[in-house]
Amino acid sequence: MLPAIAWPQAGRRALPTIILLFALVALHVQVLGDLGISAKEAWASGLVAGLACDLMAATFPSLLTALTQSVFGRDSRVVWAVAAIAVWLATLANAAYMRFFHMALDWWIVRLHWHDMSDVSDSATELSVTRLGVASAVLLVAAIVARVRSGQAHARGRRQAATRTLALAALVVLLWEAPAAVSINDGSPLVKDHIIRYWLMQNFRPGLYQGVGAAWAAHLEVDKQPADERAPSRYLVGYRDYHDDALLTAASLARLESFGPLRDEPEYPLVRTLAPDAERTRAARRELGLPETGALRVVIAFVESFRSFEFDEPTIGPLIFPRLNAVLARYGRRYRQAYTSAHNAGSTARGDFSTLCSMLPNMTGPAEYLAFTTLRVQCVQELFREAGYHTVYSNAHRATFHQTRLFESLHGTLDFYDRPYYEAQGVTPFAGIWGLPDGPYLRESAKLIDHLGADGRPVFFTVSTLTTHPAYSVIAEGPVPAALMQAAEDSPEYQGFLSRFRYADGALADFIEHLFVGPDAERTLVVMLGDHGVGVRPYLPMTRLQQDELDYRIMLALLTKGMPNPGVRDTLAHQVDVAPTVAAVAGLSGKVAWVGRNLLDGEGSPWLYASGNGDLRFRTPSRRCARDAGGAVACVATVGVDPQHEAAPKVASVNAAEVRLFEGVSRSTFLSIAGNRLLPPP
Repeated sequence: MLPAIAWPQAGRRALPTIILLFALVALHVQVLGDLGISAKEAWASGLVAGLACDLMAATFPSLLTALTQSVFGRDSRVVWAVAAIAVWLATLANAAYMRFFHMALDWWIVRLHWHDMSDVSDSATELSVTRLGVASAVLLVAAIVARVRSGQAHARGRRQAATRTLALAALVVLLWEAPAAVSINDGSPLVKDHIIRYWLMQNFRPGLYQGVGAAWAAHLEVDKQPADERAPSRYLVGYRDYHDDALLTAASLARLESFGPLRDEPEYPLVRTLAPDAERTRAARRELGLPETGALRVVIAFVESFRSFEFDEPTIGPLIFPRLNAVLARYGRRYRQAYTSAHNAGSTARGDFSTLCSMLPNMTGPAEYLAFTTLRVQCVQELFREAGYHTVYSNAHRATFHQTRLFESLHGTLDFYDRPYYEAQGVTPFAGIWGLPDGPYLRESAKLIDHLGADGRPVFFTVSTLTTHPAYSVIAEGPVPAALMQAAEDSPEYQGFLSRFRYADGALADFIEHLFVGPDAERTLVVMLGDHGVGVRPYLPMTRLQQDELDYRIMLALLTKGMPNPGVRDTLAHQVDVAPTVAAVAGLSGKVAWVGRNLLDGEGSPWLYASGNGDLRFRTPSRRCARDAGGAVACVATVGVDPQHEAAPKVASVNAAEVRLFEGVSRSTFLSIAGNRLLPPP
């Protein structure tokens, strides 16, 4: 039996930590309020893990004090108080930074801007003086007072202190793993983490952000120039307005590169207001066979790793995609030369971001959903929400994966349906695949779309499939013709790739055909596209350029029941063009910082991919250029030529101004996203 005095003493020992925890939680609630996130979304995005991390941070002072006592044999109230103040100040700094800049206080910001502390101290103090901030400060003082008064309860010998150190260390380790325990182990500390843990992760976990790490932040110091700080998105305007490389000269680049403090230049040059013209909207709808007035039902179908090569290859396409070929021939307007810039870790999140927010992904750093959850960018789902639509996200896995649910909820999506919902409807997984199988998942999604529209409100619905996710293996549900299996016998991975897409062919065709029956069929616009490319090599002989195209080419098609002129378009297209096209057809309005174009107006956006090691790829209507790290730029002509299927395209000249433009676009994308400089603060 424990002595009667043990429980009161244990309570006295724990009381300062408990009070400090409430002080940290108060600041956490402040952050959630500034985010504008609902309690439901906070809980779904990992708030329980965030509270566990708050407890971990509140335990640090006790752990440090116990460690000090076990070494020196003396309880130190000063050590506890100093550690508690340090933990609280770090938490307060993150809350104040969030309140002002609407983003987390990443370690790279602290490292690059700590010397500015004196300049911003007045603003920081003002931002911290909120009801919750004051309450948190009062609780901190109360915690320190409680710790001072409980000194006798902590005055134990070295052996007892060592035991307590081990116990507290075990608790800290357990709480440290809380985000991983709920499968939310990347991204911002604003909901599911504590800033101290996040700083440690950014410094010591190389695999953070799905393997990208945090070394990218070092480039911010190199690129920290007054011009870039003033308007880092200026090059993105050049990308958005690019039309003809023959007109792009060194002189025409001068204004983009003259970063002087010109009074007539806006600080956010990419910002513009969508103000659709009613007649242009009607014309766009006539072109797609949609009703000229009224709300639409819009479905964005992200098909995992759906590249375009197999669909267009004459011996493979008809055998693997017989159903989709028929569906597209009847309902579809397909863009055969469509590209993605999503090719790094977290490529699905990057592809979703590019498509919905009409912005190039952060190619040389971590994905936006993972590291820049509160990025100020207007995504198309927000415009639909403001227009009175149901805005819905659906996924065959977890909506929280890669911080998607948090990002989407902050950018206009109201409702989420993922694996638990579909399993409750009876959808069960196949052996050997990731997530839920496309067939039953898409059938239930189609029913859900019908159900959501039954209340009379229009629906904007994004749906993401997973059966065609790597790694690839043959599945019984996707039988590949014997001739193809034999042709690919030396590549089991490619056999599995074909098998998965043979299965997806029927699942996608059924989904689209279901949407084009019923009362809302005539008002339905479906955008079907690959979320990113994939480099699985076919059995056919391919040049290096053709292999390179596999990583970046995707399926992209617009489908309507009344499509008046279905068929294939050979104009260039990019994922960033989807949002402007859909917004134009729906007649949406709002302030945006989009770089894409309306595909119904003609040529789509140029394609660009750049990596942090010097690789550069881009495609314009007239040429496709590439540079590997340390090499020179080489180009081939693409007028009337598809580089995916042309084995020997003609060499084209290199336009030095064009190379500089796309290098600048890559750098500006990184700076604009990392610095949250696409849209002005509210």
